[in-house]
Amino acid sequence: LGAFAAGVVVSESIYRHPVMADIMPFKDLFLAIFFVSVGLQINLTVVANDWVRILGFSILILLVKGTVAFNVARIFKLRLRPALLTGAALASSGEFSLVLLAKAADYRPADESIQQLLLTCAALTMATVPLLMRGSGNIGTFLIRTFGIDEKKGSAQAENLGASHAI
Repeated sequence: LGAFAAGVVVSESIYRHPVMADIMPFKDLFLAIFFVSVGLQINLTVVANDWVRILGFSILILLVKGTVAFNVARIFKLRLRPALLTGAALASSGEFSLVLLAKAADYRPADESIQQLLLTCAALTMATVPLLMRGSGNIGTFLIRTFGIDEKKGSAQAENLGASHAI
């Protein structure tokens, strides 16, 4: 919490650019250490034996969380492309799920194979998010061109209602 508060204070100061330049190499280093440590926890035998369920649950997580985030963004009147980017960015199970899995492992609520399934799904969904974010703009362009979805109003039908209809 202290690091977060310090980051907020520094981000609003005149020193934010030099601090960011100094921090960036460490950010990349710690990100690499994080993903290596997660990868080392994954049992490849379980992955090889259960890859269909891992792939299925990972797709399910990405679809459900991405759809919920996209719909919430659209409810708050975000345009199509930013809403797709929001859905893509928030689609993974996230790093906090790894913390919960580690705490749950202490109490052994599930079989080791279930814990490995959840850990692998979390890692796979986190690895997929950058690809989803990169492709969200192209998907938005495709939806706009193919289906005539208007970014400002939500659909092309809203423009074609005519002068006799009040919205």
